[in-house]
Amino acid sequence: MSTPAFSQSTFNRNLKKYYTFYTGGFIVFLLALAVAEQMGLSRAWIGYWFLFATIALYAGIGWMTRTTDVAEYYVAGRRVPSFFNGMATGADWMSAASFIGMAGTLFLSGYDGLAWVMGWTGGFCLVALFLAPYLRKFGQFTIPDFLAERYGGNIVRFMGVICAITCSFVYVVAQIYGVGLIVSRMTGLEFGVGVFVGLAGILVCAMLGGMRAVTWTQVAQYIVLVIAYLVPVIWLSVKQTHVPVPQWAVGQQLAKILTKRGVKVLTGAQVQPDTIKLANGKMMVAVKSGEQTQTIEGERMLLAVGREGITDGFGLEKLDIQLEKGFIKTDEHYRAGHPNVYAAGDVIGNFLLAHVAYYEGEHIMEHIAGKNPKPLDYNRVPRATYSYPQVASLGLSEKQARDQGLKVKVGKFPLAGNAKSVILGETEGFVKIISDEDSDELVGVFILGPNATELIAETALAKLLESTPFEIGASIAPHPTVSESVKEAALAVDGVAIHI
Repeated sequence: MSTPAFSQSTFNRNLKKYYTFYTGGFIVFLLALAVAEQMGLSRAWIGYWFLFATIALYAGIGWMTRTTDVAEYYVAGRRVPSFFNGMATGADWMSAASFIGMAGTLFLSGYDGLAWVMGWTGGFCLVALFLAPYLRKFGQFTIPDFLAERYGGNIVRFMGVICAITCSFVYVVAQIYGVGLIVSRMTGLEFGVGVFVGLAGILVCAMLGGMRAVTWTQVAQYIVLVIAYLVPVIWLSVKQTHVPVPQWAVGQQLAKILTKRGVKVLTGAQVQPDTIKLANGKMMVAVKSGEQTQTIEGERMLLAVGREGITDGFGLEKLDIQLEKGFIKTDEHYRAGHPNVYAAGDVIGNFLLAHVAYYEGEHIMEHIAGKNPKPLDYNRVPRATYSYPQVASLGLSEKQARDQGLKVKVGKFPLAGNAKSVILGETEGFVKIISDEDSDELVGVFILGPNATELIAETALAKLLESTPFEIGASIAPHPTVSESVKEAALAVDGVAIHI
C-alpha cells in the first residue's frame, strides 16, 4: 500500500527538480540573448528565438505528457500537486488576455478599473472554490454537464452552455488578439500571420497532451511571467540606484557617490578607542570590521557616533520621575510625572535633533500658557544628514510602512532628469515619495542630492497640511530648480511623472 504514496512523493520531487532546471535554463537563455544583442543580433531575430523556443517548449511538454486517458486529457488529474496547480491557475490569471485587459482597463478608467480586476480575480476564486471540487465529485468535465447532473434537465444544461460560450468566446477572442499582438511585436510579422504562428504552438501542446500538458505548460508560463515582472523592476532599480532592491537605495547610492569621490567607506566597523594616537602630525586609529582590523591615518579625526541625553546628577529620583532606557518618560505634552516638571530635547529620547528640541520646548510653553497645543506627530519631523551629497528624510520607509500593515505606493524621480541638477553637475541622486494606497496620505519622503536638507521642508509642510502626492504634484515649481524633482516624484506615485 505504500508504493503509490512513494511513487507520488518521487513524482513531486522530480517535478521540483525539473522546474528548477527549467528556471535556470530560462535565465541562461535570457542572458545568452542579452549577450547576442550586445554583439549585434537584431531585434527581429531575438523575437524569432523567443518564438521558436516557446513553440519547442510547448511541443516538448506536450510530447512528454501525452496521454490516451480521456480523464487526464480533459482535466489535470489528481496527480498534479496543489502547489503546481496553483501556479498553473496563476499563469492563466496573468495570461495575455487578462493582462492586456487589466492594463487597458486601468489605463482608461484609473481606480474605477479595479472593480474589473476584482471581478476577474473573484471569478477565478469562485470557480476554484465552489465549482471545481463539485465537477470532480460529480464526475463531469464541463460546467454545463455538471449543472445538468446537479439540477437535472436540459434547460439548465442549455443555460450553462450559453453562459460558457459567451464567456469563452470573449476570452478566446481577447487571447487570440493578445497572441497575435505579442508575436507581431516580437518578430515583425504581420498581425494576422502572428495570430496563426502563435496559435500553432498552443495547438501543438493541447492536441498532444490535452489538459494535463496545458497544466504543465502553464506552470512553465508562471515561472516566465514572474521573471518577466521582476526583470524590469530590478533593472530600473539597478539603473537608477545600482542596487537591485530599492529600499537599500539611499545608503548604497550615497556610499557609491562618496567612493567615486575618493572617500573610503567602511560600514559595520568599530573604532578601537585605546588605539587612538598622534604621531608625526597624523592621527592614527585602529578600526575593526568583522574579523579584520586595520589602521587608518588622517590629518584630523571627527567622532560622531551618536548622542545621548544627560539625566544623571539632577535628583530626578527625588521627584519620582521615571527613566526608560536612560531617557525621561513623558506624556504627549512632555510632562515628566511631576505636576511642575516638563522635559524636552535629548533627555526624552525621541529624535535627538535640535529642531525637534525647539519644537518640544515651544509646545511646553504653550501648554503651560493653557493654549492646549496638539501633540507632535513625529512622522512629521524632517531628518537631515549634512553629507555631500546631502541626505534628508521624513516619515516611514517602505519597509516600516508595510511592517505597520500599510499598503503603499511609491514614486521615485532620478535627479538625472532634473535640469538644475544637470546644470550643477550633481545628478547622482533622487527623490522618493511614499504614500498610503488607501488614503493617499503622505507616508515618507527620502531625498538624496543637492539641497536635500532644504527641499525636505517643502514635504514637511505638505505632511502638516495633510496634502496628498497628487496635490504636491499639482503645485507649480520654478524652472530650473531642484525643487521640480519633488513635484515629479509626487506625480510618479500615480505613474504620471512627465520628465522620466
